[in-house]
Amino acid sequence: MKWILENIENKNSAIRLQLETALCYLAHLQNAGEKIKQKVVIIAKKSSNEDIRIFAEITLNKIDHIGINDHTDTSWKPCRVTLRGDFRIDSDPVDFTFSHGFTSFSVTSASYSRCLFPNSSVEEINKFRISMNLVKRNEDKGEETIGDLKLSLDTQLGSKSSKVFLGRFKNRDVAAKRSLIIKKGNLEIDRLSSYDSHPNIVSSKQIGGRKSAADPDLINLMQGKQLWDANSNPSETLMNLMKNIAYALDFLHTLKVVHTSINPENILVTDSLTAKLSRLGDIILISEELVSSTFLSSSSNLGWRPVDKSVTYALDMFSFGCILFYSLSGGLHPFGDEKNCVKHIASNQPSLSEINHLPEAKQLVRGLLNSNPESRPSASEVLKHPIFWSTDKKIQLIVEASDHFTAVPAFLQNLTATERKKTTALAKKWVSQVDGNVLNSMRSKYRDNDFGELVRFFRNCKCHYSDIMIDIKGSIVSIQTVMGDMPDGFHSYFASRFPELLMVVHNIISNNLRSESKFNIFFKKTS
Repeated sequence: MKWILENIENKNSAIRLQLETALCYLAHLQNAGEKIKQKVVIIAKKSSNEDIRIFAEITLNKIDHIGINDHTDTSWKPCRVTLRGDFRIDSDPVDFTFSHGFTSFSVTSASYSRCLFPNSSVEEINKFRISMNLVKRNEDKGEETIGDLKLSLDTQLGSKSSKVFLGRFKNRDVAAKRSLIIKKGNLEIDRLSSYDSHPNIVSSKQIGGRKSAADPDLINLMQGKQLWDANSNPSETLMNLMKNIAYALDFLHTLKVVHTSINPENILVTDSLTAKLSRLGDIILISEELVSSTFLSSSSNLGWRPVDKSVTYALDMFSFGCILFYSLSGGLHPFGDEKNCVKHIASNQPSLSEINHLPEAKQLVRGLLNSNPESRPSASEVLKHPIFWSTDKKIQLIVEASDHFTAVPAFLQNLTATERKKTTALAKKWVSQVDGNVLNSMRSKYRDNDFGELVRFFRNCKCHYSDIMIDIKGSIVSIQTVMGDMPDGFHSYFASRFPELLMVVHNIISNNLRSESKFNIFFKKTS
């Protein structure tokens, strides 16, 4: 908190918005002193982001039952109103924010809304609430009437996520901003009855946060099961658990649902070692990924969620990235201990050194923890990632890539500068990293410091594995003696020497040859 307060005036607008959001989060959890309250008041009044200003106002109301008028111009009187009726435009639930000069107020179809009127009494606002019960639309004139508000539907401004209508409220010209809003949990729970049929989601009987006493959560599993092999690599069991969670998220996102509360305590594991997402009471149903940011006031999953400005599927993917790192590192958090993780999330400072020996996992986790929600992979994309592939499939990709590189000699010369840089680094002095006896036994000769030659060596070793015999000090032995059994020993031999090889090849194929039919199998969801 001290660090956030010291840096809250950061000149970088993007960082400042993240710090403002983080401060509001923490104000919920700690006994907010006067200094913190004053900072939140400033955010509510001066933040450059409207959503964060609203979040700050909600925070002020919660942390000490105070309002903006307690600290600012007394002409502002905050009031909370309960609305009746379901206000819709184009069949979508909507959130209205009206403005006229310094006068603004909001109306939503949710259970309550924030309304700010200068010098208005509760009685006056209640009159407005009652007048809002009637919605009339005149399609011929392109108008919509909501109580005393008349909107011109033909005059629209705004972005994809909202529209601004010009209109009149009583005798005043106003602008009305319409945004799609969220619907929480059990408001549409009947629509989600298909949860019961999904193997990786706790049935609707547990909706509301209750957990099955028979199933331990992921925290207990980490302490009681052997989930790593002798080389500290994740076991097949552990990777299947992570795949279970990814499947559950893919299913929820297909239903246009954001889980919002993914953390180790909310992942249950059955006796048969199947992972299930629980705590569906916090789910959010969204429409076209356009939602209100009022949900940002929730702190139920603090430390496992990003500082995003709105609720989208990417929020869950960030949480999954934390879970993946947590599982592969044996119970550590990518943003540090409980005391510091929120601060590090706000400043985008993950530490992934604990999984340096797992390059495929590190690449995926880094993408999932991206501070830009739009850059995070989706659940569907995660299920196609090599981290979930079988050993045979990993080997086959490199073999197929080598065949293509050989058939099209100019291909590797036409890579991007970034791709060439990675291939050059990987192939540097590669000959010295493999067994010289194996090289001497091969019919072909190979050039050092050449990525194509390294991949060709891999391919030839695989394709002639049963034929290659090696002379070791006068003793003729099979290649298996040096490289180990196929496929696991063979894969480990190359992975230990060239840990980046698979992902470098994968990224080259993904960026340049994804449409080739022979590579289609490598970009399908894992089963």
